Order: sequence, then C-alpha cells, then structure tokens
Amino acid sequence: MRHHLTIIDSTSLELRRRMSAEQLPHGYCISADFQTAGHGQATNRWESEDGKNLLFSTLLRPTIISAAEQFVITEFVTLAIINVLQDYIRQRITIKWPNDIYVGDKKLCGILIENALCGSTIDTCIVGIGININQELFVSDAPNPVSLKQLNGRDNDREEIFDEIYQNIICYYDYYADMFDRFNCRPIVLNEAQKQDGVVLSPCLRGTSGAEGVNNSQLSTLNSQFSTLRQSLHYEYMNNLYRRTGYHNYSTPEGEHFRAEIEDIGPQGHLTLRLESGEQRIFAFKEVIFI
Repeated sequence: MRHHLTIIDSTSLELRRRMSAEQLPHGYCISADFQTAGHGQATNRWESEDGKNLLFSTLLRPTIISAAEQFVITEFVTLAIINVLQDYIRQRITIKWPNDIYVGDKKLCGILIENALCGSTIDTCIVGIGININQELFVSDAPNPVSLKQLNGRDNDREEIFDEIYQNIICYYDYYADMFDRFNCRPIVLNEAQKQDGVVLSPCLRGTSGAEGVNNSQLSTLNSQFSTLRQSLHYEYMNNLYRRTGYHNYSTPEGEHFRAEIEDIGPQGHLTLRLESGEQRIFAFKEVIFI
C-alpha cells in the first residue's frame, strides 16, 4: 500500500506518525514530491528539487530477522535498488558502505534504515530512500551528488522506477523469508533435551498449519538452506561494494590517516579493514572516513 503526498516534512517522520496512530501493514509506503526536512544519517540533510526525484519510506516487519543479523536488511535493500538502477545507465553502480549508492565517486542514492527491536528480533524497520532521478542542478554543500539524468542524458520515468524498486525490495525480503513460511518455522538452536528427543515442538512454529514438530534432520536442512541463502546475499553485497579491491585512503574522526583494503563486513554491519601492515581493524559506522 502506498500513500503519495505532494509535500511533507519527511516521509520517514510521516510514516512514524501514522504508525503511532494505527497498525500499518508490512510494505506500507509513504512517498512525496518534496520534503521540507529530508534527512540522512546523523544530522545530514538531503537535497531534492521539487518533483524531480524519488523520496519514499517503506515499513517492513522483518520479525524473522534477529537483531544480531540486522545488516541483512541493508544488504537486500541496497541490492534491490542497484539491480533496478543499473538498467538505466551504462556506468557501474556500487554500494558505499554501509548503504549509499554510488556511480564512480558520486552519490546517486541515500538510504536510511531504522530498526525497532522486540527482544532478540526486529519488530519494525523503516527504510527511507532518496534517489536523484531528474535533478540537474544541486545547490547544497553536498560534495558529490549525481542524478540519473546527468548520467544517461534523458528524463526518466519516476513512477516506473519507483514501482520497480519497491517491488524488488519486497521480492528480496519475501525470497529471504520464503523458506520459513514454507516450513512454518524459523531456525533455532536445540537445547540438550531437544537434541536427545530429536524433535523441536510447537514453540518454533510460525503458522497454524504444518507438522507437529521438526526433527533434527529437517532442522539441519533448514539451517543449511538458510546459511546458503545468507552467504549468497552477503557475497553479492560484497561484490558490489565501492572500493571493494585494492588499498585506499581512510581516516578516523580523530585525524588518523592510513591505507587499507576492505576485508569483510560483519552481520551487524561492522567494517573490517586490513592495513598495509597486515593489521586488521574493525569499525562501526561513523568511526572511519573514506577519503
């Protein structure tokens, strides 16, 4: 379900207001032609000319995803977006960790993902997205914006691109969740008593249909399938990273400068860099700066 507005302070703020007033379904979306208070990470503002770009926020209810694995949302959202946008330009699109969409050294799209936890799982997730579509002149102090029109030289259909991206995000999520829906359960770790019995009873069941329980063999198969899917998604994300290969210049907010290559990104989104000395260092978002 999508609700489109001509003007709003922020699509994410409006979505939050509606969530506090009523129970909104998974996939509910707020879009706008213009935002008066669009924002990105931390205090960053998002510049967007009225009626030229895509501005929208989507509600996900990813209750199958644990808090410890929450970066998977960033992975499938960014991949869903670049796999659509890549059809509109010849230049390669990459993901600048954690979730900016780049063409070369210029920023095409910004994403803000805000999760609300319920115990050890994610209750709700607001995915705010701003994509530069047809804007040609950027007047803010943002250092490196670029639009699809600047890249492909033509006016692009905003509604067509929105439909493709929105459907792709939902499809990525549904594909990730499908194995659990098919078996009406989620992967869990057996305690010793359950291991001896060889059965996991109804606490793992997500639906009202299906078998009375899942035995050890079936559970092992489910966990193996989930692990393969998770690894495949992570592999695709890593292969599409900005500065994926080679040593590049980085710095810290404290003023330290060094050269390093990207080693990996953990399930909670921490970036592992390998310095030229061989030392590995792990950074959370905002703890390292791409120069």
